[in-house]
Amino acid sequence: MHVVGTNSDGVWTGNPLELLIRVLPAWYQTVWFMAAAATAVWVLFWGFLQARTVILRRRGAELEAIVSARTAELLQPNEALLGARAALERLAEEDSLTGLANRRMLRARLDRAVARVQRYHGQVAVLFIDLDGSRRLMTATAITPAMRCCAKWPIACACVCARSTRSLGWAATSS
Repeated sequence: MHVVGTNSDGVWTGNPLELLIRVLPAWYQTVWFMAAAATAVWVLFWGFLQARTVILRRRGAELEAIVSARTAELLQPNEALLGARAALERLAEEDSLTGLANRRMLRARLDRAVARVQRYHGQVAVLFIDLDGSRRLMTATAITPAMRCCAKWPIACACVCARSTRSLGWAATSS
Protein backbone atom coordinates (compact mmCIF):
# COMPACT_ATOMS: atom_id res chain seq x y z
CA MET A 1 0.00 0.00 0.00
CA HIS A 2 1.29 3.45 -0.92
CA VAL A 3 0.41 6.32 1.36
CA VAL A 4 0.66 9.98 0.29
CA GLY A 5 -0.42 12.67 2.69
CA THR A 6 -1.05 16.44 2.77
CA ASN A 7 -0.91 19.01 5.51
CA SER A 8 -3.50 21.65 6.30
CA ASP A 9 -1.90 24.07 3.81
CA GLY A 10 -2.40 21.54 0.97
CA VAL A 11 1.25 20.58 0.55
CA TRP A 12 1.75 16.95 -0.47
CA THR A 13 4.55 14.77 0.65
CA GLY A 14 7.11 14.02 -1.98
CA ASN A 15 7.78 10.30 -1.65
CA PRO A 16 4.88 7.96 -1.04
CA LEU A 17 5.22 5.75 1.98
CA GLU A 18 4.95 2.00 1.35
CA LEU A 19 3.18 -0.13 3.96
CA LEU A 20 3.08 -3.90 3.69
CA ILE A 21 -0.25 -5.26 4.94
CA ARG A 22 -0.98 -8.91 4.82
CA VAL A 23 -4.64 -10.02 5.15
CA LEU A 24 -4.94 -13.47 6.70
CA PRO A 25 -7.81 -15.71 5.60
CA ALA A 26 -10.58 -16.56 8.06
CA TRP A 27 -10.14 -19.85 9.91
CA TYR A 28 -12.64 -21.61 7.63
CA GLN A 29 -10.67 -20.46 4.57
CA THR A 30 -7.39 -22.10 5.55
CA VAL A 31 -5.86 -25.14 3.85
CA TRP A 32 -5.87 -27.01 7.15
CA PHE A 33 -9.60 -26.50 7.57
CA MET A 34 -10.29 -27.61 3.99
CA ALA A 35 -8.22 -30.78 4.51
CA ALA A 36 -9.95 -31.50 7.82
CA ALA A 37 -13.39 -30.94 6.24
CA ALA A 38 -12.58 -33.27 3.34
CA THR A 39 -11.31 -35.91 5.77
CA ALA A 40 -14.46 -35.57 7.89
CA VAL A 41 -16.69 -35.96 4.84
CA TRP A 42 -14.73 -39.05 3.77
CA VAL A 43 -14.93 -40.57 7.29
CA LEU A 44 -18.69 -39.90 7.46
CA PHE A 45 -19.20 -41.50 4.04
CA TRP A 46 -17.10 -44.53 5.02
CA GLY A 47 -19.00 -44.85 8.31
CA PHE A 48 -22.32 -44.66 6.47
CA LEU A 49 -21.20 -47.42 4.11
CA GLN A 50 -20.06 -49.59 7.01
CA ALA A 51 -23.32 -49.08 8.88
CA ARG A 52 -25.33 -49.84 5.76
CA THR A 53 -23.28 -52.99 5.14
CA VAL A 54 -23.89 -54.19 8.71
CA ILE A 55 -27.62 -53.52 8.39
CA LEU A 56 -27.81 -55.37 5.06
CA ARG A 57 -25.88 -58.35 6.43
CA ARG A 58 -28.19 -58.57 9.44
CA ARG A 59 -31.23 -58.36 7.18
CA GLY A 60 -29.75 -61.02 4.90
CA ALA A 61 -29.18 -63.32 7.89
CA GLU A 62 -32.78 -62.72 9.06
CA LEU A 63 -34.12 -63.50 5.59
CA GLU A 64 -31.95 -66.60 5.37
CA ALA A 65 -33.36 -67.81 8.69
CA ILE A 66 -36.91 -67.16 7.47
CA VAL A 67 -36.26 -69.01 4.22
CA SER A 68 -34.70 -71.94 6.08
CA ALA A 69 -37.66 -72.15 8.47
CA ARG A 70 -40.20 -72.04 5.65
CA THR A 71 -38.22 -74.56 3.63
CA ALA A 72 -38.18 -76.91 6.62
CA GLU A 73 -41.95 -76.43 6.99
CA LEU A 74 -42.43 -77.36 3.34
CA LEU A 75 -40.05 -80.31 3.45
CA GLN A 76 -41.83 -82.05 6.34
CA PRO A 77 -45.06 -82.74 4.42
CA ASN A 78 -43.02 -83.48 1.30
CA GLU A 79 -40.95 -86.08 3.17
CA ALA A 80 -44.13 -87.58 4.58
CA LEU A 81 -45.57 -87.80 1.06
CA LEU A 82 -42.38 -89.37 -0.26
CA GLY A 83 -42.45 -91.92 2.57
CA ALA A 84 -46.12 -92.69 1.86
CA ARG A 85 -45.34 -93.04 -1.84
CA ALA A 86 -42.48 -95.43 -1.14
CA ALA A 87 -44.75 -97.45 1.14
CA LEU A 88 -47.43 -97.58 -1.56
CA GLU A 89 -44.88 -98.65 -4.17
CA ARG A 90 -43.63 -101.36 -1.83
CA LEU A 91 -47.21 -102.51 -1.19
CA ALA A 92 -47.89 -102.54 -4.93
CA GLU A 93 -44.86 -104.75 -5.58
CA GLU A 94 -45.06 -107.11 -2.59
CA ASP A 95 -47.56 -109.67 -1.43
CA SER A 96 -49.15 -108.38 1.78
CA LEU A 97 -49.28 -111.82 3.39
CA THR A 98 -45.82 -113.17 2.62
CA GLY A 99 -43.85 -110.03 1.85
CA LEU A 100 -42.63 -111.64 -1.38
CA ALA A 101 -42.53 -109.78 -4.66
CA ASN A 102 -45.69 -110.06 -6.79
CA ARG A 103 -46.48 -110.18 -10.51
CA ARG A 104 -46.07 -106.44 -10.93
CA MET A 105 -42.49 -106.64 -9.67
CA LEU A 106 -41.87 -109.68 -11.87
CA ARG A 107 -43.24 -107.86 -14.91
CA ALA A 108 -41.12 -104.74 -14.24
CA ARG A 109 -37.93 -106.76 -13.79
CA LEU A 110 -38.63 -108.85 -16.87
CA ASP A 111 -39.25 -105.69 -18.93
CA ARG A 112 -35.93 -104.25 -17.75
CA ALA A 113 -34.13 -107.51 -18.49
CA VAL A 114 -35.63 -107.73 -21.97
CA ALA A 115 -34.67 -104.11 -22.69
CA ARG A 116 -31.12 -104.76 -21.49
CA VAL A 117 -30.86 -107.91 -23.63
CA GLN A 118 -32.15 -106.04 -26.68
CA ARG A 119 -29.66 -103.27 -26.12
CA TYR A 120 -26.65 -105.56 -25.62
CA HIS A 121 -27.86 -108.43 -27.86
CA GLY A 122 -27.76 -111.00 -25.09
CA GLN A 123 -30.05 -113.82 -24.04
CA VAL A 124 -32.72 -114.18 -21.37
CA ALA A 125 -33.66 -117.25 -19.38
CA VAL A 126 -36.73 -117.37 -17.16
CA LEU A 127 -37.44 -120.07 -14.59
CA PHE A 128 -40.99 -120.17 -13.25
CA ILE A 129 -42.06 -122.52 -10.46
CA ASP A 130 -45.66 -122.67 -9.26
CA LEU A 131 -46.72 -124.75 -6.28
CA ASP A 132 -50.38 -125.63 -6.75
CA GLY A 133 -52.68 -124.86 -3.87
CA SER A 134 -50.08 -123.01 -1.82
CA ARG A 135 -52.22 -119.89 -1.66
CA ARG A 136 -55.16 -121.83 -0.25
CA LEU A 137 -52.87 -123.38 2.32
CA MET A 138 -51.55 -120.00 3.41
CA THR A 139 -54.96 -118.31 3.59
CA ALA A 140 -56.61 -121.26 5.30
CA THR A 141 -54.06 -121.69 8.07
CA ALA A 142 -52.72 -118.13 8.25
CA ILE A 143 -50.17 -119.10 10.85
CA THR A 144 -46.57 -118.03 11.22
CA PRO A 145 -44.97 -121.43 10.33
CA ALA A 146 -46.88 -121.43 7.03
CA MET A 147 -45.64 -117.94 6.32
CA ARG A 148 -42.08 -118.99 7.09
CA CYS A 149 -42.44 -121.97 4.79
CA CYS A 150 -43.71 -119.75 1.97
CA ALA A 151 -40.89 -117.33 2.54
CA LYS A 152 -38.37 -120.18 2.23
CA TRP A 153 -40.13 -121.77 -0.77
CA PRO A 154 -41.43 -118.89 -2.93
CA ILE A 155 -44.74 -119.52 -4.60
CA ALA A 156 -43.46 -118.40 -7.97
CA CYS A 157 -39.88 -117.48 -8.62
CA ALA A 158 -38.21 -116.01 -11.65
CA CYS A 159 -34.52 -115.61 -12.24
CA VAL A 160 -33.47 -113.46 -15.14
CA CYS A 161 -29.96 -114.09 -16.41
CA ALA A 162 -27.82 -112.59 -19.14
CA ARG A 163 -25.48 -114.54 -21.43
CA SER A 164 -22.59 -113.87 -19.06
CA THR A 165 -24.63 -115.70 -16.38
CA ARG A 166 -24.64 -112.56 -14.30
CA SER A 167 -27.90 -112.33 -12.38
CA LEU A 168 -29.96 -109.31 -13.41
CA GLY A 169 -32.72 -109.60 -10.85
CA TRP A 170 -34.99 -111.78 -8.78
CA ALA A 171 -38.72 -111.63 -8.38
CA ALA A 172 -41.21 -113.88 -6.67
CA THR A 173 -44.98 -113.82 -7.06
CA SER A 174 -47.96 -115.61 -5.70
CA SER A 175 -50.58 -117.33 -7.80
